[in-house]
Amino acid sequence: MAHFREPSRQDWKRTIIYLVVYLAAVILVSVLIIPRVWPGGAIFWTVLALAGLLVLVRWHARSFGYRCQHCGNEFEVSTFADLVSPHGIGGGGWKSLRCPRCGHWTRAKVLKKE
Repeated sequence: MAHFREPSRQDWKRTIIYLVVYLAAVILVSVLIIPRVWPGGAIFWTVLALAGLLVLVRWHARSFGYRCQHCGNEFEVSTFADLVSPHGIGGGGWKSLRCPRCGHWTRAKVLKKE
């Protein structure tokens, strides 16, 4: 059973840094490298961008968990659920998920996995 804690300022900084690095890499490759080196490399760029996104989402799914607002259950989600679930940053970060214990749809609070 995984243990969770409230995300620290350092956890949020690390997440933001990873997002910025990913976005910078995608923009750099799309604007500076692909057009000059490989005209028509749109398929390569798309595969590269999706692969990077998958790595980022997989890291997030393995590093964070969630707490149900209704029953307090703390749980993890799959990479796919982490990718497609609606989410937001209000109130410290949340994701719209169905709790595996009580079955309620909830704005589950983001927690850091230890």
